[in-house]
Order: sequence, then C-alpha cells, then structure tokens
Amino acid sequence: MRTAIGRIYHFYAGVFHEWPALFLVNSTVFFTEVAYFMVFATLPLYLTGQLHAPAKAAGLVFSAFAIAETLGKTPAGVISDRWGRLRVVLIGLVLCAIAPVLMGVAPRWELFVFLRVFDGLGMAAVWPILLALIGVRVASGSRATALSTFNFAYMAGMGLGWIAGLEVGEWLGGGDNRQVFFISAAIFFVAILSVGVLSLVERGRRIAERASVDKPPPLWEGLKEVARSRHVLLHMLWIFALLQLAITMLAPVVTLYARDVLKMNQHDMVKLLLVPVIVMAALAIPLGRLADKIGRARAAQLGIAVAGLALLGVPLLAEPWQKQAMMALLGGCYAITAPAWLALTSELAPTGMQGAAMGAMNTAQGLGFCAGPLVGTALYDIQADAPFVGSAVVLLVAALAALLLVKAPKQKQSEDDVEENPAAGKPRQS
Repeated sequence: MRTAIGRIYHFYAGVFHEWPALFLVNSTVFFTEVAYFMVFATLPLYLTGQLHAPAKAAGLVFSAFAIAETLGKTPAGVISDRWGRLRVVLIGLVLCAIAPVLMGVAPRWELFVFLRVFDGLGMAAVWPILLALIGVRVASGSRATALSTFNFAYMAGMGLGWIAGLEVGEWLGGGDNRQVFFISAAIFFVAILSVGVLSLVERGRRIAERASVDKPPPLWEGLKEVARSRHVLLHMLWIFALLQLAITMLAPVVTLYARDVLKMNQHDMVKLLLVPVIVMAALAIPLGRLADKIGRARAAQLGIAVAGLALLGVPLLAEPWQKQAMMALLGGCYAITAPAWLALTSELAPTGMQGAAMGAMNTAQGLGFCAGPLVGTALYDIQADAPFVGSAVVLLVAALAALLLVKAPKQKQSEDDVEENPAAGKPRQS
C-alpha cells in the first residue's frame, strides 16, 4: 500500500523535489489566472449587457488586449534574460492589478479598448518569462512534466476564475459583473506577493547566475543561429499562431453561445464548464509525463488533431452534456499539447536565450489571439455554430502542418544535464 502511494506521489509531485521553488511559480500562475479569467469570462457579458455594446465590440476589446500582449512578449523575454526574470514579472503583475480597477469605473465600452492595451502589456511580462524560468531550472528529461504542472496551475486557475467570475457577478451584482473587476484586482495582489516570496527564495541562484561566465549571447547572434540551424523552431512559431487563432475564435463567444443558444443564466454556465475544467486539471500532469515518454512532437501532433475533431462535434451534437463532453476532450488535448510544445521550444532554444525563445513563441501565440476574437465574433454574428466549425478547420490544418514539419531532434544532450554532470556520456534520445 505504501509503495503504491509513494508511486502516485512521485508521479504527481516528484518534479517538485528537483526544484522546490516550482511550487511558488505555480502559485503565481494560479492566482494570476484566477484574477485574469474572472474578467475574461464576464467581460463579454458586461460589455454587451450593461454597456449595450455589440458583439463585435467585445471582439475588438479582446483583440486590443491581444495586440498589446503580442507586441510586448518578445521584448519582455529579451529584457528578462538580461535584467532579471522575476523583476519583469513583478512589474507586469502590477500593471495587471491596476487595469481591472480602471475597468470597474469606466463608463463607456470604447474606453475598454485602451484599458485592455494596458492589461495586455502587463500580461506580456508574465507568461513567457515564467515559462523560461522553468526551462532553465528543470533538467531536460523532466521539462515537459514541469511544464505540465505549470499547465495544471494555469488550467485550475482558468477554470476557477471563470466559474468564480460568473458566480460572483450573479450573486453580488445580479448579472451586472462590475464587482468582478475589483475582486480580480485583489487577487492579482496575492499573485504579486507570491512573486515576492519566489524572488527571495531564488535570490541565491540569481547571484550565482550573475557571477557565471555563461552569459546570454548578443541578440542578433542568437537570431542568426535560429535562422541558420533551428528551422523546426521557425515552423513551430507560425503553427502555434494557428493554434491560438483557433482557440481564441471561441474566447468571446462561449458565454454568448451558452446564453443565446443554450438559454443558460450565469449559474447554469458554471455547471456547463465544470466537467471540462475538472478533466483538464486532473489530466494535466499525467499527460505532461506522457509527452516526456512518447516524444513531445508526437504528443503535440496527436493533441492538435483530436482537438480539431472534438470541436467539430460541438455543433453536430444536440444535448448540452454532449457538447460538454466535446469541450472536456478539447481540454484534455490542450493539456497534452501545450507542455509538449513549450518543452520542445525550450530544448531548441539557443544557449542563454530561453526567455527570448519563449517570448517569441508567445508572440506567435499572440498573433493568433489578435485575429481570433474578431474572426470568432464576426462568424457568431453570421451563425452561432460557425465559430466552432471555423476553429476546427484551423486546428486540423495546424495538425497536418505539425505532422509534416515539427520533428524533435533525434539526439540532444541537455545543457542542464551537462552542467549538473560534466562527465555525462552518450547523448540521450529526446
């Protein structure tokens, strides 16, 4: 019995023994996502309900966030490689905490376009840098697993934030949702405290890194290295943009679809989302380990293809529980694809440029996010099922591209492993 419990514990928590501060990283991710998705879930309802904006206006507001976040990610990643990752994350979270307070007092929907630019610049300084931090702290053999714990915290925060936002808006405001913005700001402050503790814990490592002779290469030299010999990484950038385009086509329309087509109130929407969220959170770490076992490229290819098929099922199936099952399957696909894709990115990044590589990948993701909400809401105005069909088609195209163009390196000895064991012998199979 103890042996079985020990194996389960190691399966889920073993990676935290390699780098205990990963818990604080994931705490920051969790609180940030709760705060962000409380606003994310209720903002379309607030704009179209209380401020009487059209559905296309919600798409414009989401795209304003995406454009700002996209433009900020790569510069934030490059700065973090040189100035300090946690400093940049802290500044970003402060911007994120200010934005919802201003949203709560904004009288017109047009002002949200500018406020979401502010919000987007803050968020640009969070995700790529925390991902890069995991990439340089965790050995290659456990990297997808470590990133899956990040994914677990991300999805748990996303689900709880979405549910909490809808419930709080219903309970406190009778569907007004204004109070959600202020509560979101308070939770962002908790994330700021988590980064502060993480910074203290990591202080010794940062001092050692500054004393190391292994400094990041000049940016231009690193970019030339990518263009010359990292062709797979270049293909991954535009494919990742397609993935984000497909997912964010649905971002502003899911709650509108539940309200207009399924005739649900905000409390009923919580029930619809609960099972997919539980599935995503429960499978995050096992699927991350699976990606480490079967190969990151293969795991990503499989996840993208099945996600496209799942989305095709949403408009074809009639019962709400059937649509819920397809969304749960979509969540499982995300849980295996995201950590595999980001672990492969970290593995392919030039030495000392993990922040820049993650920033570039997140910038590509943001390019899809810029167009996705506009395309999704435009399709929704034509026909409510159209965004799901459009998203599925884009995912299937991305799956074919990934199958043909994304290959993991056949043999690569991790730089992390070399640092830890200079006498390491034959390179391991990736």
